Amino acid sequence: MHRLLIILVLFLVTTPSAAQRSQARMLIGISGYTLAGDGVDEADFIYRLAGGAGLSYELLPLLSVRTELRYTIQGGRMNGTVDGAIEGEPTAIPVEATFDLTYLEIPVLLVLGLDLVNNHRLEIGVGPGVGLKVDTRTSFAAATGPEFSQALDAPGRTTAFTFAVDYSFRMGSERVILGLRGWRSRTKAGLETTVPGTEDVYTQGLSFLTGLTF
Repeated sequence: MHRLLIILVLFLVTTPSAAQRSQARMLIGISGYTLAGDGVDEADFIYRLAGGAGLSYELLPLLSVRTELRYTIQGGRMNGTVDGAIEGEPTAIPVEATFDLTYLEIPVLLVLGLDLVNNHRLEIGVGPGVGLKVDTRTSFAAATGPEFSQALDAPGRTTAFTFAVDYSFRMGSERVILGLRGWRSRTKAGLETTVPGTEDVYTQGLSFLTGLTF
């Protein structure tokens, strides 16, 4: 997968004919991620800033291949209890755990494009993706104490199924993108050392992005 990405980028950047049929884009927006799988009865979404850039190459008038590099914070929020005491009385203390798993997402997409009226365009792409770890942390907040955080030993590299939907239109001399990105990890999140029983938990989420092509 890494070799495929390197070959694709070098081809788009260094080949004159490819440069004429290629397109770059810059993206920024917000992502919403949660946790799913065995051991998770209910997990809340976390919402964070996301952004990145992409390169696409036109294979046919309606078909292209695209790769992107996106900074995204995956993860989710879980609620539970731990045994403790309040004013000397044994009780179950509510605890909230927030997982912030920062990754560079690198999808490779096969994209189908459809030209609409007034120079508007709709693009839909699907393909595999690789996630490279930047930083992974867990924050805990309990009713009886201050919030604290610690590093989480999550996988350094993940794989995923990903999709993209883009709607673009001309605004003055620029072409504006409104985009949706989906990510479903195929690699376990690695939360079991912090939350026992979550060995088969994965991250999944959506990113809502806007940007420009050039």
